[in-house]
Amino acid sequence: MEVVHHRTPSEVSAQVEGEDIISTMPEDVVTNIMNRLPLRDAVGTSAVTKFALFISNEIELDEEAIHHWVMSLSRIGGLKELTLINWCQTSVKLPTHLFSCLELKHLHLYDFVLSPSPKFQGFPKLISLKLQTVRFQDRRCGELIAQSPLLETLKISNYRHKIRGEMNLVEIAKLKNVKTLCLPL
Repeated sequence: MEVVHHRTPSEVSAQVEGEDIISTMPEDVVTNIMNRLPLRDAVGTSAVTKFALFISNEIELDEEAIHHWVMSLSRIGGLKELTLINWCQTSVKLPTHLFSCLELKHLHLYDFVLSPSPKFQGFPKLISLKLQTVRFQDRRCGELIAQSPLLETLKISNYRHKIRGEMNLVEIAKLKNVKTLCLPL
């Protein structure tokens, strides 16, 4: 025996207009759909909340492409996790568009240069920040950290760049939520 569920036209219309059907699907189904989309469309969906880019030292570094990726990602509402790993041994200055990603909860950068604008007020939802071999122009590292009030994990390791004098340890100590703290001394 087959059970058939009937819906009235108003129920069908309400479901189509009011619900996000994709977000109710199992994660493996959504991943399968996203894998079949052209890259531009996949990045442009609100379902892409996590992005990782690994730049191999075996390819020629294309700073313009990296800037394009960051600018495209900054336009996505709801980007929560961003990992940018640069293995090319050449630091890349990230565009200021990165600082408009205010929904970020997790940020991991390896071998980049950051220059937050003076108007930047921090990442209000940032929970974890991992900076490896990241250099700050205008000595704004401490401000970036201090203006992220929900920060629970802060890991900084810079083997090529000195960051002393760029961080105010007193400001970092004032962060109430920090549970994991790794800083170079």
